[in-house]
Amino acid sequence: MTVPLNVLLVEDSLEDESLILAELRRAGFGLRSKRVETEPDFLRELEKLPDIILSDYSMPRFSGLRAAELVQQSGLNIPFILISGTVGEEVAVEAMKHGASDYLLKDRLTRLGVAVIQALEKKRSLEKSKQAEASLNLFRTLLDRSNDGIEVIDPATGRFLDVNETTCLRSGYTREELLSMTVPEVDVGGVTLASWGKNVELLRETGSKTIEGRHRRKNGSTFPVEVNVRHVRLDREYLIASVRDITDRKRAEESLWLLKSAVEQSKESVMITDAELDSPGPRIIFVNPAFTQMTGYTAAEVMGKTPRILQGPRTDKNLMGRLRKSLELGEPFAGEGVNYRKDGKEFDVEWQIAPLRNAGGTITHFVASQHDVTARKKLEAQFRQSQKMEGIGQLAGGVAHDFNNILAVIQMQAELLKVSGPLSAEQSGYADEIGATVQRASALTRQLLLFSSREVFQPRDLDLGTSIVSMAKMLGRILGENIQMQLKPATHPMFIHADPGMMDQILLNLTVNARDAMPDGGNLVIETTGVEFDELAVFQSPQARPGSFVCLTVSDSGSGIRPEILPKIFEPFFTTKDVGKGTGLGLATVFGIVQQHQGWITVYSEVGHGTTFRIYLPRLAKNGSAKSLEPVLTAVRGGHETILLAEDDRALRVSVRKALSQLGYRILEAPTGLKALEVWNGNRAEIGLLLTDLVMPDGMSGKDLAHRIRQENSRLKVIYMSGYSAEIVGKDFPFQEGVNFLTKPFEARRLADTVRKCLDQEQLC
Repeated sequence: MTVPLNVLLVEDSLEDESLILAELRRAGFGLRSKRVETEPDFLRELEKLPDIILSDYSMPRFSGLRAAELVQQSGLNIPFILISGTVGEEVAVEAMKHGASDYLLKDRLTRLGVAVIQALEKKRSLEKSKQAEASLNLFRTLLDRSNDGIEVIDPATGRFLDVNETTCLRSGYTREELLSMTVPEVDVGGVTLASWGKNVELLRETGSKTIEGRHRRKNGSTFPVEVNVRHVRLDREYLIASVRDITDRKRAEESLWLLKSAVEQSKESVMITDAELDSPGPRIIFVNPAFTQMTGYTAAEVMGKTPRILQGPRTDKNLMGRLRKSLELGEPFAGEGVNYRKDGKEFDVEWQIAPLRNAGGTITHFVASQHDVTARKKLEAQFRQSQKMEGIGQLAGGVAHDFNNILAVIQMQAELLKVSGPLSAEQSGYADEIGATVQRASALTRQLLLFSSREVFQPRDLDLGTSIVSMAKMLGRILGENIQMQLKPATHPMFIHADPGMMDQILLNLTVNARDAMPDGGNLVIETTGVEFDELAVFQSPQARPGSFVCLTVSDSGSGIRPEILPKIFEPFFTTKDVGKGTGLGLATVFGIVQQHQGWITVYSEVGHGTTFRIYLPRLAKNGSAKSLEPVLTAVRGGHETILLAEDDRALRVSVRKALSQLGYRILEAPTGLKALEVWNGNRAEIGLLLTDLVMPDGMSGKDLAHRIRQENSRLKVIYMSGYSAEIVGKDFPFQEGVNFLTKPFEARRLADTVRKCLDQEQLC
């Protein structure tokens, strides 16, 4: 096997070149060579880094000693062998001084192969030595820059064999001083010369040990340390000790203990931070149990974090700025604001923040006492709202009654005008228009009276479905020809105890509201259903309560309501319509009537996708029409399939998971469509059904999610959930209630029945 060799030959004789190369080939080298005779040529070839240089001693334009000198000056580790016809001892010594590895006589070239091998081996050995030296220097640098002191100790005597720079800086001793000392001389009250041997034996058995103690500095002062000692056996036994200065930690523990003993049992939430005001700001070092109870965070979860963990979207930035200014000035601060619990829920809080100072007057910590004032704020808001509503109601009632008197006079005068004598057709039309206007104004005053609770409440038992059917003709005239109305009364009577006129008013106001949201036409669906609310359904609506109810649903395919406006739509006199086109009393009147009937109303809306109002009124158990609330899941058949549940509302997601898990199903959860895709990618072989909300954050709807997944598995069953009705959201997609669609809120039994039905049927749902 030949060994490749790149040779730079400094030689002026072609005959000698042939002899040298022949001898190298005979020695087993595969050659690549270059011959030069001048210094410029030599320097140019030297840059190409040959494996070895073989040089004649004397040439007309160059010399071997000069070539060796140039290699030495370059700093390159390239073996150099001098070859000459006659070389005396003095010349050989001079060549070696100039960096030559060896020298040979041309009439004794048989030793050339051995000389080359030795020179190359010497080169490799030198390179390894340099690498080892560089690694050792790097390792030494890393040790010296370590935050911990590093000590190498002789187990037999306890004497320091080596220490890093950190050890010297912290102790005040030089390295030379420490290498003449033993561990007991720097350890305070821990290790002695008498106990040293026993400690070493224990380390031989365990391999390592971590202890806390105190070390003595050269000036006599002491400081707390945490020492980790390891027993190591290399060429001999060593102890390697890592020594950490824990002064700061001990100081913090002492301060924490003092404060903790004072506030641990306090009923007020207490939080203590350090006094660091530079970015990112003070960090929490203690919270009491009252803080955990108020915020939902455990002490471990907030330790080391800033109080900003409690801030959120509605945190007052100006208030936080004033708070920071007070802290910078070292002044106490008091204020009220909004904080956020771990689950994301807001709560109102009252703060008292004060600096803690040491004996020298330096601020060391900040103490924050916090009190949850959410209940108080809510009561204050309710009181203000009730006062406002009472004032508006009194005003509305008074205006309505006085206005009715004026309207009565106008109506009467119009009638007298018509019977006073012959009128032209044009004049008669004027009188009729006056009468029609009076009727419209009268309807407005009725809304004012209903809103102010001054209209006489005359309830009776009635079937809500029958009331809707009787209103159909009038509603059709209100809607116009470009809006398609669907009436879907329940197949069985839906009895409630209500004022018939007020029920008509609800339907009228909601219908007008829907019409105005569909100026270019659309669909309107009005339906009544009976619902049995269980605990699962109650989770989906904060106003809901268990029991039997009649649901009146009014859904339109109109423009929808913007999210920022949605919370205000039931406020009196709030309207988004142009001046003169809305009173702002329509939805406020509906809200008031529903509350009078011990019911509640929910709204689901999305811009561009329409709005659904649902009104829930207590259902009467009359003529056997209302069934008693049955046990939720006792008679429902479950299964063992895997269901992917995609729902952004955490409370609903947890409730659905519990309900279906009780029936044996395996539930995989995701809060968004994008997260659901991740779950699908990891479990696609097991998932048999996708149960998804239609509207979700992160830009992927339930339909988008189902479409993406069904591209991979076209046989996957899908059930959609939404607060809209199936007719409205299904304009461009077939939704069937109880088959592949569940209207929120739904009961656990209906959920279970729909899931089982969808999984069992052969065709896709």
